[in-house]
Amino acid sequence: MLGLVFFGLIFLTAIIPFSSYSQSLFNTEDFFIKTSPESPGPDTEVAAEVVSFNFDVNRAYITWILNGKTGLKGKGEKILKFSTGQAGKSTTLQAFVSTEDGAQLQKTLTFSNAEIDLLWEAQTLTPVWYQGKALATPGSKIRISAFPRFFNASPENLVYQWKKNYQPLVSSSGLGKRTLEFTLAMDDPYARDKIEVEVSNLTKTVSAQKSIQIEARDFKLLFYENNPLEGIRFQTALSNLFLKQENIELKAESYFFAAEDKNELSFEWTINRGKVAPQITGSIFGLNIAPGITGSFSLEANIKNPKKLIQFIQKSLAVTKE
Repeated sequence: MLGLVFFGLIFLTAIIPFSSYSQSLFNTEDFFIKTSPESPGPDTEVAAEVVSFNFDVNRAYITWILNGKTGLKGKGEKILKFSTGQAGKSTTLQAFVSTEDGAQLQKTLTFSNAEIDLLWEAQTLTPVWYQGKALATPGSKIRISAFPRFFNASPENLVYQWKKNYQPLVSSSGLGKRTLEFTLAMDDPYARDKIEVEVSNLTKTVSAQKSIQIEARDFKLLFYENNPLEGIRFQTALSNLFLKQENIELKAESYFFAAEDKNELSFEWTINRGKVAPQITGSIFGLNIAPGITGSFSLEANIKNPKKLIQFIQKSLAVTKE
């Protein structure tokens, strides 16, 4: 019995100093590492600095370890500059500090180097030959998709937290919800919405943020010649028209209206502000000038979406008959 008690006393005596030393060695509350930028992305130049209010950093011996290799060491070496790695690969930074009074401290930061691409599309109408991006206009529906680049994670297994104009979109957020749909304000020709997304893995050990601003643009109306043999000459939009012949067909082409199809749009043509025949309500206008008539006049097309009254545009084409 005495032998058992003696063994227990030795065991307790041995563990107490080790516990005290461990507490001194790993007390990371005595300092922190400040980085600039605060949340760097991949392939980013970063400045890391040891900051403390409990000891003199300039008199401490600091060793920086970057991805397992010594990056810098020495007395007062409180700042390390480095570059994060490529997207999808993490960067680990450690700072080991020996203070003047002998305390041994350490801290570790891990930069996920995660990156997000945000791609958006506006559900607005464009001509079939148009190869550019459909722009957002008042009242148009917008679809934004997030394409995160995380290491060892598929997009479906990530959590997406969406915000619109700094307000959380709870119903649109969650696991695998990488797509957001919303509508720009219809009654504001200068509508703009800031969209933010934070993407993280299930354990919240890796995360990244990205934001984008969607701005309403103007509707566009262009005139083209509709040639009976060649079709619409969309390669050249008309700004002025000089005619030698008496007859020509013109096409008024609208861009970026928020409608299901162009059959929803209404067209109205005027000459010198006077309305032409009521039956001419389509996008193609046949201009017929009587023989011997010369001079200049203004041909105007008005296009509107009857379902969304703010969606309208009018444009004039100066026509000269030689």
